[in-house]
Amino acid sequence: LTCLLRLLLFLLIHNLSLFFHCMYLLFCSKIGILKIQKYNSKHKPVKENQVIRK
Repeated sequence: LTCLLRLLLFLLIHNLSLFFHCMYLLFCSKIGILKIQKYNSKHKPVKENQVIRK
């Protein structure tokens, strides 16, 4: 019985760490996407202006 409890505890802790890792990755990817969107919104008008000037 104690082995079963240990196994369940281990799985619970492992799943929690995986869950937090996934949340962390999602959070980082969201920040990355926002940064890319900001960068694109800053640099797109410049490119469009250059095309218009040519």
